[in-house]
Amino acid sequence: MTDGKHMPSPSWYFTKRRAIDRIRDPIAGEFFANETINRPGEALVREGIQNALDARRNNETVRVRLFVSGSLEEISASDLTSSLDGAWPHLEAKGNGLRDTPKRTDNCPYLVFEDFGTIGLEGDVAQTIDPPPGLRNPFFFFVRAEGRSDKSEKDRGRWGVGKQVFPMASRINSTFAVTVRSSDAKRFLIGQAVLKTHQINGASYTPDGWFGIEPRNDLPVMPVEDQVLIKKFSTLFKLHRGDEPGLSIVVPWYYLDITHNELLLAVIRHYFYPIITGDLEVSIETPRYSHKVTSTTLESVVEEVDGSFKQEVQPLIGLAQWAHKCDKTRLPKLMFPAREIAPAWSKELFAENILKSLQDFYEHGKPFAVRVPMYVYANDGTSSESYFTVFAVRDKHSVDQKPVFIREGIMISDARAPRCGGVRSLVVVEDKSLATMLGDAENPSHTRWEPGSHFKGKYRCGRQSLEYVTRSVFEIIRVLTEAEKSEDRTLLVDLFSLPAEGDPTQQPEQLPDSGTEPPEPPEPPTPTEQVLRISRTKGGFAIVPGKAPAKLFSIFEVRVAYDTRRGNPLKKYRSEDFALESAPVEVQSQGLELKHCAGNCITARINDATFRLSVSGFDPNRDLYVKVVPEVVADGD
Repeated sequence: MTDGKHMPSPSWYFTKRRAIDRIRDPIAGEFFANETINRPGEALVREGIQNALDARRNNETVRVRLFVSGSLEEISASDLTSSLDGAWPHLEAKGNGLRDTPKRTDNCPYLVFEDFGTIGLEGDVAQTIDPPPGLRNPFFFFVRAEGRSDKSEKDRGRWGVGKQVFPMASRINSTFAVTVRSSDAKRFLIGQAVLKTHQINGASYTPDGWFGIEPRNDLPVMPVEDQVLIKKFSTLFKLHRGDEPGLSIVVPWYYLDITHNELLLAVIRHYFYPIITGDLEVSIETPRYSHKVTSTTLESVVEEVDGSFKQEVQPLIGLAQWAHKCDKTRLPKLMFPAREIAPAWSKELFAENILKSLQDFYEHGKPFAVRVPMYVYANDGTSSESYFTVFAVRDKHSVDQKPVFIREGIMISDARAPRCGGVRSLVVVEDKSLATMLGDAENPSHTRWEPGSHFKGKYRCGRQSLEYVTRSVFEIIRVLTEAEKSEDRTLLVDLFSLPAEGDPTQQPEQLPDSGTEPPEPPEPPTPTEQVLRISRTKGGFAIVPGKAPAKLFSIFEVRVAYDTRRGNPLKKYRSEDFALESAPVEVQSQGLELKHCAGNCITARINDATFRLSVSGFDPNRDLYVKVVPEVVADGD
């Protein structure tokens, strides 16, 4: 079995269509391509890595290798002869569905997708019908089934069309696969092609073709077991498989617009979370470039990518890194929604101490996490307790931002969730009960949740449960901001404007009714009458004379805090934010006597008409709120 002697030679085999067979033009690939992800490289990364994570072996780190040869290391036509024996008449047939068929004399650029730390394609390789319930056969479903999957509730995929991304990426709609199985260490090679029903010399052929050993005795095309041939094939396509369990897929004549950069960005965008958690590592290689993306290299790799993409993902990666480091056993928890009815958001889900804590973190721009429990109701009358976790941080640079949803490591990139401006957030679903329900609600490309075929009729309150998850960030922030105390009208609203002297909230004295109209109130001072002016400086602010002359030896008071979305920022000042008397804050004065400078308050006496007060060293990522109150005192105070 291993020396290559007396073994039949592999070839490509297509089946002649019988009169009773339906003319079939497979559409699974086209259907998948018309989903949200329509770039073949991005789809290949999403679906290929998802399948690898589903095949994970004993909680090992899944390692994925992507290699694109480009034109520099393409394979010569002569070296491909044995791998395409029997295929060319079908690849050249009219009406076979191929649009850009290479010539027999063309060299072959190729793409490789390999996974390690996985179990490989287990199961009976001779299986031709669905395995009985409870008996899984990944080989059968990968090689011989279309639009079907044996993935269970524990798996990320459901539809059985994810594998279509590999032939979709090929100009001949074909792939080869080498697998080593964890259970028995056996190594197999098989090829697949999916065309349309086509004719050769008057004979009609079905769309599906296989590269392997000629079918006999009612067996299907069998995979190659000749280890000499498999080693030769692996060497030709520079596979790293060796004897380690897993799956290697070769895409011949891949579309050259699938580039190293596209694959790298897709890996970072869609799988940054399992990379951060250490569940996944990905290498993207070409003859010229190589990037290995791991939990320790992710940040440095992101530094090398396009500027706009870097600005998009860096804050999210930072939040995900913080989330990974959180002690998940000590997260604050909301209340369960009312049982046996559709879940709904309300302030009553928040215990008073948890609400206050979350408000505090939110208002001070610090990341926070909260576990959201809920029930999952099956249509058979059973229910289970489950949960998801929200990680969020206030971010003024995050404009009209949608939450990012992660289900078992997969980013659901088009989840229909309300946008939440000024907040960056992750919603992570890891508990199996809820993850299963959400997985059942996903479309074939796993980009959004919708009550479709796998979901319909399977859950009670299903649609409302989906909305409970997708609206979570919006509703949590709404509760946090609505619970703020009413705004203190005595405060400066504009960051660097100066309030009019006196108390703007004090009601005018009520005069007795004399039968005459009260005198007109005096005109309020105009900006030109201000004796103090505040200006923005790098990292802080400065106070200088205004248009009106300042009275010497008068005293003014300055109070500072980081701005908050609602309520009185000064009341929310904490010594952990900054202290005016301590580094990194620096206070400089000219023509002033600082009578007090501590905490968030400065009191200063004006000794010179050309005075200046400069304060710097504040967090550049947070807005300042400054209140200045002039106070005229007697000379010689």
